[in-house]
Amino acid sequence: MSITEFAMLFVPFYPKKASETEESIDRDRYEEQPNVRRSLIMLSDDNKMVVRNVPAVVRVPYFIALSNPENIFYSLLVQYTPYSSEMKLFEGIDSAKDVLLARENRLKEMNRHMHQH
Repeated sequence: MSITEFAMLFVPFYPKKASETEESIDRDRYEEQPNVRRSLIMLSDDNKMVVRNVPAVVRVPYFIALSNPENIFYSLLVQYTPYSSEMKLFEGIDSAKDVLLARENRLKEMNRHMHQH
């Protein structure tokens, strides 16, 4: 799963503290979906995530192609390619543009469902 897809589909879980009252700003939100139970996903650092009800819009940095084209390709590569470490992301290729172009067909297939959002 790419980092963009992860950001679209998951949100951190923050348990409601006992000191918070129902008269908070978000009271209407709680009333819209009473007793909605979503399964928790435990991360390796003991944080918890839950699946979003509606996919989020993910904002990404804006780069100017003429000033630094390598940043554009690196940003696209990091956003849409699943990876566990940056060393595995490049697999011995020096340029982010070359890596992105080498994986172009696979990226199109993996991220096809993102067009619906």
